[in-house]
Amino acid sequence: MADKLFLTIDEQLNHLSLDKEISCGEAHKESLLRIGYFNLVNGYKTPFTSSKDAQGNHIYAKGTTLDELINLKNFDDDLRYILIRTLTKCEEEIKTIASYILEKYKPAKITWRSTNAYNKALDKSNIDRINKLISRMQKQLNEREDLEYVKFYKSSHKGKIPMWVITKAIYFGTFIDLIELSKPIVAESLCELYNIKDINNDNDIKLLIGSLHWIRIFRNACAHNERIYCLKGAGRIFDIEIRKFGNRYMRIKERKLFDLLVYLRYYMQKKEYQQLIKNIKDKLIKLQSSISVYAFDNIRGGMGIKNLEDLDILSKDGFDNGYMKLY
Repeated sequence: MADKLFLTIDEQLNHLSLDKEISCGEAHKESLLRIGYFNLVNGYKTPFTSSKDAQGNHIYAKGTTLDELINLKNFDDDLRYILIRTLTKCEEEIKTIASYILEKYKPAKITWRSTNAYNKALDKSNIDRINKLISRMQKQLNEREDLEYVKFYKSSHKGKIPMWVITKAIYFGTFIDLIELSKPIVAESLCELYNIKDINNDNDIKLLIGSLHWIRIFRNACAHNERIYCLKGAGRIFDIEIRKFGNRYMRIKERKLFDLLVYLRYYMQKKEYQQLIKNIKDKLIKLQSSISVYAFDNIRGGMGIKNLEDLDILSKDGFDNGYMKLY
């Protein structure tokens, strides 16, 4: 296969205008240079395409302009900035609270390096998973030994590092495995605190672990500047809130950003959550006014949102976490 030909900015504009029939001109030179053809066109073309030709090239909906792709890129950037603030704050809080619970219920004289500190009763394969988890935690602590807080506890406390330092230093995926493999009281306490319940009002451990993985996936994508509006998360978990929307959401097989917004309400105080939903809805309304109806419907669908009014329903059902349950 021949290498992809390099095109100058002028040649890129000609290609978009003549071959793709996308309205553009001299005013878009700076945008193409600063954003990049690949990041802009290849990254955000899908909602504006209607079909493919015999050679497999995308055919754009009639009347598509380069400004519309730029508007979608700007929306996605805004969405990423909104979410990264929210997700990193949630991550920090969850790790802090979990470390408190882990220390509170830690068996006497047993450290995190011992398999006896974990739940070995789930199945026979758990011992192997626990050993791998301990090795990963140690490796990630070693990788961060130059951080001041790790260095302090290693030098001042004979290498005995407390759980609040460990949870801060390890990767979020490793932290989730720590919660899943710890004694049952840890996950149960988190479910109680965040009111993560199933349809029978029992603590929903599967939803706890699954929702944390959704936060991890979107947080990593935001940190690495990936597209967010069309990002798909881990397996869908039909919690009580999604069930309230009925079949129009239950029969969706794809995993979408709407699911993340549902799960985030567990980990945020009501006012913060309502502000998050408002910010995202405001950005969607602004985008709606700057692109075609056809493209906007594709984008909204890519986010898993059937109607913008459904965001208002989510916002109304937010709640405050039961922090006092830990005192």
